[in-house]
Amino acid sequence: MSLNTLLLIPAQPAPGESFKILATGGRNVRHAKVVVTGPHGNLESKNLKMGSELPCWRLDGFTGCSEGEYEATLMIDGKEATRLTFHIAPRKPLP
Repeated sequence: MSLNTLLLIPAQPAPGESFKILATGGRNVRHAKVVVTGPHGNLESKNLKMGSELPCWRLDGFTGCSEGEYEATLMIDGKEATRLTFHIAPRKPLP
């Protein structure tokens, strides 16, 4: 059994800004799939980088999307390993 996790980069993407999903875990992460679902359906990864040393990792890049709630799911062997919910929204100006 391996522990998997997902991280959104940047942590709060703005509408139209591309973002990445970093998945880490055991060797099976290299053969996994990251599925991002949003208001307009599923998004496809536009680029992928992987590391094969433990902990293994994959970095999937996605093009910018419209404002809304999204969900990233790490699928390993057709089963959900972990899930991350995030929002794409305009950034609030710093005071």
